[in-house]
Amino acid sequence: MKNQNDSSVTVNTQPELVHYLWVRRSIGLMGMIFPFVLVFGNMLLCTDDTWLQSISAYFHTRMQTLFVGTLSVIGILLFTYRGPKGEDSILANLASLFAFGVAFFPTKLPSSPGVCFAGLNYDCYILHLISTIGLFSCFAYFAIVVFNKPNEFGLLSEGRQKQVPWFKTSGYIILGCMAGIAVHWILQDKLNIDIRFPLTFVLEWVALVAFGISWVIKGDWIISGHRPKAIE
Repeated sequence: MKNQNDSSVTVNTQPELVHYLWVRRSIGLMGMIFPFVLVFGNMLLCTDDTWLQSISAYFHTRMQTLFVGTLSVIGILLFTYRGPKGEDSILANLASLFAFGVAFFPTKLPSSPGVCFAGLNYDCYILHLISTIGLFSCFAYFAIVVFNKPNEFGLLSEGRQKQVPWFKTSGYIILGCMAGIAVHWILQDKLNIDIRFPLTFVLEWVALVAFGISWVIKGDWIISGHRPKAIE
């Protein structure tokens, strides 16, 4: 009778656990490889191999479809994400809204368009900026706060305790990158200091890698958290 009960528990819990774990993993992996695909995909399509000043600037290149499509998929995954008990729904929906904002409200046109640009002549810079800040803020909050919550008994499993430093480090890296991007924006746009190095792009990439690592680990890859043995 005990074995039958154990089997019943496994069958009832497995679909839900697989669902949100794989959503976490998918979101994390897409975030990490997103900048890489944009850069090298654009290099393959164009003769100009210069890195743009920001990831968002690739909206105006021939990688526009991939840019919008990837962010839309991430937005859909975030919208469907509820967490193991549905407690993460509101924050995930907010992050989803910001992801769609980044995708469909393009940043301002690059100052010196080259052969890689798609010829679009419009932008929604303020809405794009709000969406970007909101999205990275949600990612940081997930990593620093949401992913580190104890269970209903106020406890953290041994596996979760191993994950927590990674989550917090990832969150603080995201916040640090946001601060660095803000400083770069002040120096370049407000003080008119010419910075040729694509610092904003690099910091955005680092932030996305940190975000991706936190979600992949939360999906019980690399470091196992609280996943029951029955579904491994």
